[in-house]
Amino acid sequence: CRVESRSGQTLTAAALQRTQIQSANFTHAVMNSADFSRSTISDTNFSYGRLRSSAFGNARFERVEFIESLMSKSRFNRAVINNTSFLHASLEEAVFYNVKIKAVDFSHANLNNSQFERSQVTDSAFISATAKQLNFEDSVLENVNFTGADLSGASFKNSELVNVQFQNADLSKANFSDANFINVEVNGADLSSTIWTDYKRCRLGSMGVCR
Repeated sequence: CRVESRSGQTLTAAALQRTQIQSANFTHAVMNSADFSRSTISDTNFSYGRLRSSAFGNARFERVEFIESLMSKSRFNRAVINNTSFLHASLEEAVFYNVKIKAVDFSHANLNNSQFERSQVTDSAFISATAKQLNFEDSVLENVNFTGADLSGASFKNSELVNVQFQNADLSKANFSDANFINVEVNGADLSSTIWTDYKRCRLGSMGVCR
């Protein structure tokens, strides 16, 4: 089915599973605990909305905006997210398990304690994001920009990082054990108490273990 939309709607706990949502305007909408599981969402604006604890499992996103939206504890398990903006969004404790992400902007977002395990992230930005205790274990990241992000206590265990930028990021107490690195930049980053591949800091370009 298709959904009629307008700015400022209240759709708390709305059941919108398997829905086709295209060119919709949900700016400033209140949609806490809404269920968008298995929906296809394109060219749609959820900016400045309230979507806390909402479900987006197995959904597909193309050109969607969540700018400054409140989305703590929302779940995106196995979603496919392309060309989408979470700029300045609040995503504390959000779950992006086994998600495919391409050309997505998380810059300045609050991602504290969020989960991205087993995800694939390409051509995306987390510039100046607040992402303490972020979990990126067992993931693949390529052409991703974390410049200036707070990643203190984050975990990238068993992940592959290709062309990833951590310039001026806070990586204190971050865990990179058993991660693989190709062209990873950490200039100006805080590396205090950071755990690297074999519990030492590796030189850039090292793969698998320090050598």
